[in-house]
Amino acid sequence: MSEIKWITKTDAKNNYFLKDDELINLEVKTAGCSWNKRKTSTLYKQNDIESYFMIKHNIERDEIENKLEELQEKKNEKKLKTARAKKEKEQQRREKLENELLKIGVEMRDDSNLCKGYINKLYKAGH
Repeated sequence: MSEIKWITKTDAKNNYFLKDDELINLEVKTAGCSWNKRKTSTLYKQNDIESYFMIKHNIERDEIENKLEELQEKKNEKKLKTARAKKEKEQQRREKLENELLKIGVEMRDDSNLCKGYINKLYKAGH
């Protein structure tokens, strides 16, 4: 009989793109956390995680790696798209602020925390 491999809840969620509610019906055990003796880790059987993943995506065991790579690529693309959109919004706010300041004869300074806060959406205009 082969040794049971256990995976932490965090790794199951991150590595297999699962959510809390998808793990509810799987067998679980708790163990002392290796990096903090006052906490416990929630562990799942690696085989149970993989079996659930195969059912969820309607794939066979030998297709797991390819599916994980595909999902990771999608996640990376989404992150990139989000980062680009954020940068674009920041650029739009910068241009709007520069234009409004020029209308009243003021130049934007690079060391202005207020301007940086507006551009980075830490502050809202008028607040």
